[in-house]
Amino acid sequence: DMPIARAVAYAPWIWRGTDALRCGLPRFLFARELQYSDFVRYGLSRPVLFVVREGRYVRGDGRSFREWWKSPGEAGPMTLDDWSVHLSTLFPEIRLREGYVEFRSLDSAPLPVVLGAAAILKGLLCDPGGLSAVEALLPAPTAAAGMDALLAAARYGPRWKPEAMPAPREATMRLLEAAARGLSRLQEYEGWLTPLRQLADKNVCPADLWRKDESGIWGGPEDPDPVF
Repeated sequence: DMPIARAVAYAPWIWRGTDALRCGLPRFLFARELQYSDFVRYGLSRPVLFVVREGRYVRGDGRSFREWWKSPGEAGPMTLDDWSVHLSTLFPEIRLREGYVEFRSLDSAPLPVVLGAAAILKGLLCDPGGLSAVEALLPAPTAAAGMDALLAAARYGPRWKPEAMPAPREATMRLLEAAARGLSRLQEYEGWLTPLRQLADKNVCPADLWRKDESGIWGGPEDPDPVF
């Protein structure tokens, strides 16, 4: 089996080549005033992979959900269950699910890192001053630049050297500071950020804490609890 560290590094590349119409970073995510309706329009415009009728999977025919909705044919009227299933077949890096937002780039990270990522996102996104801090630190990316950055970060980790923005360690430390202020204003526990701070201090990512054998094959963590 492919160890977690390698799987996380390859995941963005694998998804990039899986299906351009349902994966990656959709352009609407980079809109200045992002609305829920943008995701709805995105979902409506994506091809239907399948619908379920009486326990039987009916294969899509290349038409979008909007087109099936207007003219479902033998499948019969489209339902909210069909819409829910359809959304589950879309795999953009950020997607809305029932009751939560899924950041798929965080898949398979160690639990302390996942909790830290949730904390930094809350500190930046739920506090009114958090987004201002992000905008002051990082230039507004385009969809193409965002995907290039995602792939480079997955490949090089903290050794990635972006051309038009701060180095990963500097950006991470400043974002952590802004997130800590946001969490404090929200009266939330700032300690969840500690694993991310420890990684940034060492200028490493979780994959750096896995060992390789003489042939370069990943062999598992050097220590069961190396940082956390």
